[in-house]
Amino acid sequence: MSNVGRLGAAVFAAGVVLAGCGDATEEDVDPAPAAQEEQAEVEEPAEEAEPATEQVDEPAEDEEPAEASGGQAVEGKQGVYDIGLEPQAIETGPFTVNLNNLTYVSWDDAASELRTLFEDNPFETLIGLEHDITNNSDDDVTLYLSWSNLVINGEQMSADIFFSDGDGNFLAGVAKEGMTIFPSQQTAGEIQAVGEARFVTEDGPVVTETFESLGDRIDVILNW
Repeated sequence: MSNVGRLGAAVFAAGVVLAGCGDATEEDVDPAPAAQEEQAEVEEPAEEAEPATEQVDEPAEDEEPAEASGGQAVEGKQGVYDIGLEPQAIETGPFTVNLNNLTYVSWDDAASELRTLFEDNPFETLIGLEHDITNNSDDDVTLYLSWSNLVINGEQMSADIFFSDGDGNFLAGVAKEGMTIFPSQQTAGEIQAVGEARFVTEDGPVVTETFESLGDRIDVILNW
């Protein structure tokens, strides 16, 4: 954030000294012509005024850009900040789901390519829930974290299924890493300040071929 120096008020100082001679007395009268009988008082020229001086505030030193509302900048990702999530490990059916981190980027800080992708649905802040999921079974099973909602400060956000990844169908023993994306209309400061969110999936894990339920849906409170 740039600081603009303020122009201080100009201070003018000048003094004028007037000096004059006293009136002539009768004893001092010179028998000169009448024009010389009275000596005119003559003002000495005023001393030259000090030139006006302007006092100008020194421009403030450039400040380092503040990290967005307390988040830590993510190296190599323009405008992306780490919210500082407390990780959680969740067991549901045959899956181990690790919710590892929340990151966010504000619309104004986002790369132009990212803004282009969301130009039809602009966000105030884009939130990313980083996770890894492991299928601990010998079966082909399915779990979608992108069919989910995130609630912060009373705002319920649906995950963007087109830009989320790392979930879906899992063959036996497969593990995936990915991120579930939530566009929000809150500022990064509002999100950072509240300190918690509720994350809820639409469904629990199912058998891929039959859609038989294998466990409960995920419903947890995230803290940072």
